[in-house]
Amino acid sequence: MTSTAVVLIIAKDHPRRRQLEDLLADRPTVVRALPEPEVSEVWPWDGVLPDLVVVAPWGESAASDTTAGETNPAARRRTEAAVNLVRAAMTLDGDASVLVFDEPEAWPETLRLMPGVIVSSSLQRARVRADRDRLLERRALLRAATLRQSAPEDALAAAALRSEHGEAREMALLLGRLEDRGAHIVLAGARGTLRSRILRHVTDGSVEDGARTLFVDDIDVLSPLDQGAVLEQVHDGRRVVATATAHLKGRLADGLFRRDVYYALGGQPVTTVPLAERRNDLDHLVEACVSDASAWREVVEHLRNYPWPGNLRELELVTEHAELLAGGGPIGVEHIVLPEEFVRSMLEDAFVVHIPRSGVPLDEVEREVLKQTLAATESNVTEAARRLAVGREKLRYRMRRLGLGR
Repeated sequence: MTSTAVVLIIAKDHPRRRQLEDLLADRPTVVRALPEPEVSEVWPWDGVLPDLVVVAPWGESAASDTTAGETNPAARRRTEAAVNLVRAAMTLDGDASVLVFDEPEAWPETLRLMPGVIVSSSLQRARVRADRDRLLERRALLRAATLRQSAPEDALAAAALRSEHGEAREMALLLGRLEDRGAHIVLAGARGTLRSRILRHVTDGSVEDGARTLFVDDIDVLSPLDQGAVLEQVHDGRRVVATATAHLKGRLADGLFRRDVYYALGGQPVTTVPLAERRNDLDHLVEACVSDASAWREVVEHLRNYPWPGNLRELELVTEHAELLAGGGPIGVEHIVLPEEFVRSMLEDAFVVHIPRSGVPLDEVEREVLKQTLAATESNVTEAARRLAVGREKLRYRMRRLGLGR
C-alpha cells in the first residue's frame, strides 16, 4: 500500500466505474469497493494511507431522482458511507489527500473546505487529472516537509546570507522582506550559488506547503506552456517561490520567458552574488562547511586566490574532499584539490590527438605527435626519443621523412 500512488474506492454498481478507472489509468491505482453503510470499519487498511484516496459513492447521474426532484435514498446512504470514510482518513492523517466524485452539495462544508479534499462532479479528463495531480503534489510536498523538519539545518545556506559584500547583504535583506510579506520570490543567479537551498532556508519550509506555496526550479527555462501553468496557480492565489538562471533578463528580452509571468511574480528578481565576488566571506563559509574550522585557518588564504567558478557548491565539495584526504588530521594546502587545478594537471599529462570526421592520413597523425613531443621537449631530440620510446636515430629518420628537420 505504501508504494501505491492512488486508491479508488468506488461503489460496486457505480454507473461510471469504467470511465473513472480509465481516467486514473496512467497512475498506479488500486480499486477497492466502497464499504456498505452498515459496515462499522470504514478504514480497514492497518492505519496506512496511500498518496491519494479517490472516492466515488454514486456519481452525478444517480445522485438524485430527476423526476421527483428528491434525493435518491440509496445514493444518500452511499454518500453517507463515503463521508464517514473520508472523515476516517482525515482523522488517521490530517495531511491526507482525497478526491471525491460526487455532487458537492451532498457533502458537509467542513469536509469540502479542508485543504486536502476536493469534491467535484466533473468527469472531464483534463479537470480530473489536474485535480488528481494537484493533490498528489500536495501530498509529496507535505511528506518532504516532514522529512525536512527532522533534518539538520543547512548551515552553508544560512551562512550564505551573511556577508561583508554589499550586494550579498542586500540579497539577504530583500529575501527577508519578501518572506515576511508572504510575497512571491524569484531568486536568480549562477549555478552553484545554492539558490534552492537558500530559498528553503529563508522560507523555513513554507515552500514545502503544497496547499499554499508552489516551488519552481529554474522557472525561466520552463516551456511557455509550463510557464502558463505557473501563472494559473498565481491567479488561483498560490504563492510562487522560484529559482531562475543567471540569464533570466536575456531570456525575457528574447521572448523565451513570458513577460506576464515575470510581472505577475513581482517583476524584479533577487540575485545571488558569485563566490568570486565575495571571497572575504570565505572564513565563515568554510566554517559552515567543515566539522573543525580551526584546522582550516592556515589554508583559507590559499582558497581566496581561487576564482571559484562553481561557487558555493564547489566550495562545499572541495572542503569535503580535503577532510577525507586529511583523514581526521590537520588540514593543509596539500589536501586542497581545486577542480581547475586538477583538470589542468590532467591535461598537462594527457596525450590528445584530434581526428576529424572526414578522416586523416596516418602520416599526419604521426607528424602531429612528433610536433607536440618536440614542442614539449624544446626540440631536444634525445628527450623526445625517450618519451616516445624509440631510438634517437630512428626518431631522426622519421622526422626527416615527415619534413620536421634533418
